[in-house]
Amino acid sequence: MDYYEVIRRRRMVRNFRDDPLEAEAVERIVTAGLQGPSAGFSQGFSFIALESPEDRERFWATNEHNPQPERVRRAPLVVVPFACKDVYLDRYAEPDKGRTDRDESFWPVPYWYIDTGMAALNVLHAAVAEGLGALFFGIPTEDWSALRDAFDVPEAYDPIGAIVVVIPRTTGSRVPPIPDDGRKSRNSFTAAAGTKRSAEEVARRTSRYRVRGTFDGVVPDERSMGSNVVSRRTDTASALKRFVEASLLCGFIASAPATGRYPT
Repeated sequence: MDYYEVIRRRRMVRNFRDDPLEAEAVERIVTAGLQGPSAGFSQGFSFIALESPEDRERFWATNEHNPQPERVRRAPLVVVPFACKDVYLDRYAEPDKGRTDRDESFWPVPYWYIDTGMAALNVLHAAVAEGLGALFFGIPTEDWSALRDAFDVPEAYDPIGAIVVVIPRTTGSRVPPIPDDGRKSRNSFTAAAGTKRSAEEVARRTSRYRVRGTFDGVVPDERSMGSNVVSRRTDTASALKRFVEASLLCGFIASAPATGRYPT
């Protein structure tokens, strides 16, 4: 499937079948997550993939403060992405970065969460490329401790959310594009992205779119997902247009502020 078609079809799927997924597809989806970018190639994110009914039930038992409906709990695969701040602080205290301290004030934004979010988006896109669907939802901090205890996750690792991967009841071939609503701008910023919408407008927009199990710890070059170890000519104007539209469909348009330091 063409990459831009994957982006266009990606939606959070809440209507799906309960059928199990092919093991090879699960491996490809979680491996795709590991290919996400990271500041300084820190690779400070990890995943656990929960497939067995027992492991998934252990996960849902920790889901107290943001409980999901029964239809979501029946999903055959739960993927939990974790971010580790310490990996980034250690990496940027190495000699090639020109620093010797782990001062967190160096970071203008928490890149450990940003990078893990981008890795999670890879999982969402990979699910679509496999002809599947996915749903991302948050895990409140109140549930982090129980989740870590259930799967032996070190305290340094924060779950940024969870993803269920499923077989959707519809293919998504007729999914309409998300309108830009003035959020796509060039040369100067438009404030439409921050405009508050009425409940009626939100309802109108959204109505168009209704149509394995332990954490082994990680070092930057090794990840674990249950028992499976995952090692870690078009012209310029047309390409730019497609990139901006793809960024919009992903939910953001990245633009650097006028000031501020960014790790490299």
